[in-house]
Amino acid sequence: MCMDLQPTLLVCFKALGWSEAQIVAWILRLQFDENKKNAAHLLLEDRSTEDNDRLRPLTQDTPIVWDPLS
Repeated sequence: MCMDLQPTLLVCFKALGWSEAQIVAWILRLQFDENKKNAAHLLLEDRSTEDNDRLRPLTQDTPIVWDPLS
């Protein structure tokens, strides 16, 4: 559902080659707002750019186009 709401996530996860388990773990990990919120929380709060900002450094060596999907 998170990837349906924010297609950029799907593009990023495919570029990283992560398994479904890795994707779910990243989305659910409390890593935002002083480790009190996960990526899904941010999507619900319309803060998807913060998810993108967290993933961008992980994908800096892969050719991902961010803007058209944001």
